[in-house]
Amino acid sequence: MNRILVLMSTYNGEAYLREQIDSILFQSETADILIRDDGSSDQTISILEAYEKQYPQITVIHGKNVGVVRSFFELLHHAQGYEYYAFGDQDDIWMEDKLAYAIKALDQMDASKPALYASCSLLVDNDGKALGTTQKCLRELSFYNVLIQNIMPGHAQVFNQAMADFVNRHPVDVSHVVVHDFWLALLAISFGQVSFDNEPHTYYRQHTTNEIGYGHGAFGWLTERLRRVMKAKAKEITRQDQEFYDHFARSLTSDQLYELTNLLKSQRNFFTRLNYLCHAKVYRQKKTETMLFYILYLLGGYRI
Repeated sequence: MNRILVLMSTYNGEAYLREQIDSILFQSETADILIRDDGSSDQTISILEAYEKQYPQITVIHGKNVGVVRSFFELLHHAQGYEYYAFGDQDDIWMEDKLAYAIKALDQMDASKPALYASCSLLVDNDGKALGTTQKCLRELSFYNVLIQNIMPGHAQVFNQAMADFVNRHPVDVSHVVVHDFWLALLAISFGQVSFDNEPHTYYRQHTTNEIGYGHGAFGWLTERLRRVMKAKAKEITRQDQEFYDHFARSLTSDQLYELTNLLKSQRNFFTRLNYLCHAKVYRQKKTETMLFYILYLLGGYRI
C-alpha cells in the first residue's frame, strides 16, 4: 500500500500554486498528489498540466465549479489505496517536516479506527512576513469544544484510511456543512482519535482572496469574527450541528446527546437560550471567545 496521498482543490490559483506544489514535492516524506481543479479560468490549468507531465506522482482532475467544500468532498471519494491522506490548499507553503510530524503522530494510533492529526500554522502575508499563528490548543480538545469551534484547519489535517472510509460511508448534505475540515473534526472527535500539534508546520497565507481567513492582531481577530457573524457563519454552525444530530444521534453517548439536543432545541426564545447557557458544557478555546459565543447565542445569533 502507498503511504500518503495529498488531496488538493484549486480554483484560479495561478499566483501562488507553484510554491505550494513545490513544497509538497520536496517533503521529507514522499507523497502522491491528487488535484481537483474547480473550473479555473486563469492559468491554473496550464500550471497543473505542466506539473502533471513532469511529475508522475501528480494526477489532475478537471472538474466543474462546485465550490471549495463540495470539491474537497469529491476528492474524498478518491481516498482509497493509501495509509494516510492530507488536505492541501492552493496558496500555502508546507514546511519540509509537515508530513513527517503528522505521520509520526498517526503511526502511534490504532489504524483500525478513524484518526485525524492537525497542527497550528504560521500566518504570513503575501510577502511571507509572519503575522502570528492560527489557534493553538489551550484547553482540552473535546466534543463540547468541536460542536461550536474547529481549531483543526483543513490545510493542516492529515488522516488515515479508516477516517476517509468513515466519511465516505456516511454521506452528508454538503450544503449543511460549514466547511469540510470542520465536519471531519467533528466526526473524529466523536468517533475516532485526534492529535493536535501546537507547533506550526505550514505557512498559511493571508490575503484578500482567502476562502477562509483568520485575521491577525487583536483588531484583525475581532473584525474577522464580526464579518463571519454578519455572513451568518454562526447559523451555519447550528445547521451543521443539526445535520450531525440527524445522522448520528443514536451513536452518541448519553451526555453528548443531551448537550447536542439542548444546544439545538433551546433556541426557541431568549429565555430558553438563557436556561441552556446556565448549564451548557460547550466552550471555545479562549474564555473571551466562549463569552462571545454566549452573547451571540443568547441574542439568537445561532438560531436557524
